[in-house]
Amino acid sequence: MKIHRLHWGILLAMPIFLLVPGLASAAVITVNSNTDLRTPSDGFCELAEAIDNANQQTGVDVSGGDCTAGDVGPNDIAFNIPGGIQTIVINSDMGVISSEIHVDGLTQDAGASCAPRNLYISIDGNLSTQKIFYFLPGSENSTVRGLNIFGTTVAAIDINTNSITVTCNNIGTDITGTSGAPNANQDSGI
Repeated sequence: MKIHRLHWGILLAMPIFLLVPGLASAAVITVNSNTDLRTPSDGFCELAEAIDNANQQTGVDVSGGDCTAGDVGPNDIAFNIPGGIQTIVINSDMGVISSEIHVDGLTQDAGASCAPRNLYISIDGNLSTQKIFYFLPGSENSTVRGLNIFGTTVAAIDINTNSITVTCNNIGTDITGTSGAPNANQDSGI
């Protein structure tokens, strides 16, 4: 008798779970290349293409099939670049972030962690005048986590909205966090 009631409780709870906003699963867009060419249909999902697709939030793929299409609601950007520790060298405009996106460098390797700090993805701004992450209204509740970011001549992360979380990153250092690799202009942003 108790088992019968338990089954009814589960069946009744399932529709409620499906209707609660924010509990729907986000699209996971996996970066599989450390290049920054933004070449559609080349088989490589690059960080810039992943951000472009996540911003779409319509299920439309603008990468030519290289990346998963962004979904309505938050989108997660994960990393699975073969070869362990990777450096993405920025050679083009990364674009703005205008939707909720969660970029998680800790997904690159099972050994990645915040405590102790053990990061596997570096982003080298290559003395670019382009911001690496530029958050605009519409991107509220986004996160940047588990990245080593260095080498820009402007703000590496520029936040022009509310509720952005930047955590577990090395900014302006090498990937170990022990040696300086500063952004050329430390005063304008992060």
